[in-house]
Amino acid sequence: MEFKKIIIALFFILSCSSVSRNLWLNRFEVCCVVNQTLERDKNKIEIKDGYFEDDYLKLKSEFDVMEGFKLNFTNKCGVNSYINWDKSYYIDENGSKKRVLFYEFSSRKSAKENISILPPFIEIPINIHLSDNIYKNGRVWNVKPILDFSKNPQGYLFKKTYLIFDYICGENKLGYSIEFEIDKRYKN
Repeated sequence: MEFKKIIIALFFILSCSSVSRNLWLNRFEVCCVVNQTLERDKNKIEIKDGYFEDDYLKLKSEFDVMEGFKLNFTNKCGVNSYINWDKSYYIDENGSKKRVLFYEFSSRKSAKENISILPPFIEIPINIHLSDNIYKNGRVWNVKPILDFSKNPQGYLFKKTYLIFDYICGENKLGYSIEFEIDKRYKN
């Protein structure tokens, strides 16, 4: 009889450990940390209070696998600055270049260029997506996740992706690169 209890207890422990592993896989998308680094013309910009900031730009960036990029720009130039998203690109975890665009522009075929005009010293939120992650189903536009954690979530650990854009500020044309690294640590 004791042997039967030991077998049942062992079976229960093994089944619980596989359940917790499956819960981890399902929660990976929500709980993983995305480390970020910003460079301007190959010089690293430090992060302070959740913002990257240099003499030209203050930037807060968020990377969401389902919703794309949420960027908050503050132009520090004193004149209008510009970002041409048609000439910007995303480098995925496999090193492939992908075109970026505004989510709002996906439904307007008449839009010629995706240009952000940033007035001085005003914080402007901008949401951008990858062109091949937006699709139309009937009359409704949908967004696919940038990273598909449903198949192999551990395959994205420690992978790096990049968002590259030029920032035209008066006479200055500055090249910015944001690196996103998927890390396995959970948020506190």
